[in-house]
Amino acid sequence: MVKRRADAAEGEAERKQLLFKQARLCDEKLGDARAAIAVYEQIVDMGLDAKAIDALERLYARAERWEDLFLSTSGR
Repeated sequence: MVKRRADAAEGEAERKQLLFKQARLCDEKLGDARAAIAVYEQIVDMGLDAKAIDALERLYARAERWEDLFLSTSGR
């Protein structure tokens, strides 16, 4: 349901807010790190966002996606 609302969002700020909600639900409630990573990556694709990058780094480490973790931290 949150995904449909994000897809139908009128503005980028509203879409980003709904995507954050979707990512947190995937991670915290469903325990689906893969889905949460995909959503946070969508947020970063919209424009750099420190909160999304921090969440991605945490999830990459948990999922042992070392190359992705390295790439996300090498630009800092």
